[in-house]
Amino acid sequence: MRMKGPFTSQIPLLIGIEVLIVVSFVLSILALSAGNSTKYHGQSAILTFNTSSLRGTSPSNTGIADWYEMNYLSVCSGMWNVDAASGSKTESTVTCVHQPAGYTFSLAQRLASNGDSPLPAGSSYGTLHTKAPMDLLIVGNALAGTSFASILYGIVFLLGTGTPPLFSLRVGYLASIPAAIVLTISSAKITALADKMVGATQISSGVILHAWMGWSFYVVTWLAAGFMWAAVCFSIVGAFKIARGIELQNSRSRKLPM
Repeated sequence: MRMKGPFTSQIPLLIGIEVLIVVSFVLSILALSAGNSTKYHGQSAILTFNTSSLRGTSPSNTGIADWYEMNYLSVCSGMWNVDAASGSKTESTVTCVHQPAGYTFSLAQRLASNGDSPLPAGSSYGTLHTKAPMDLLIVGNALAGTSFASILYGIVFLLGTGTPPLFSLRVGYLASIPAAIVLTISSAKITALADKMVGATQISSGVILHAWMGWSFYVVTWLAAGFMWAAVCFSIVGAFKIARGIELQNSRSRKLPM
């Protein structure tokens, strides 16, 4: 006799885990693709440099943009639109250029291509390597996808047979753990790299550059890791519930008359 109750009652929990994984996956994709459109930038940037103070330092620096934004797959730049009454600044012109995966952003090179770079030779300021955090983000997404597919197969199999495919569910659970770890490391690494350049930095006499992190980018990337950890926690709960269901099924089987 097939007993469905002890196991099919866990389907809502498994579906909830799938939802958490999907949300984490979507957030990771948003972090990866931030800045690919001129309509969506600003606070979605990994790091923004205000270089407007450089424009008057040399006649050859008139081609330097007021600001530069770096993202995982693009670099945006443009000019400020200053309100004469309030003095507030908004981004007016925006130009975004696609970058190869894992590129290294160099503010010195950006400035040199449009004028005289005031950064001292050999200075690491304004240089950020995206390869490691981006690779980790991609690996984390791949593991999250593996976890999602394995648990989805488990749900379908459970609905059809009433018996949980333990191997598939274990694969889904085991894949979710390194996915959460890798996404967390990716978020921590990009945060630490960008944080080193945040604030005001004096480049030369009377020339100060300001840099800040886009809050929405970091909210998204850390939430992606957070939702993955939530999936891991609920997977542990699901594992205990399924183990309890197996124990209950075995107990009932022993009570059946020979």
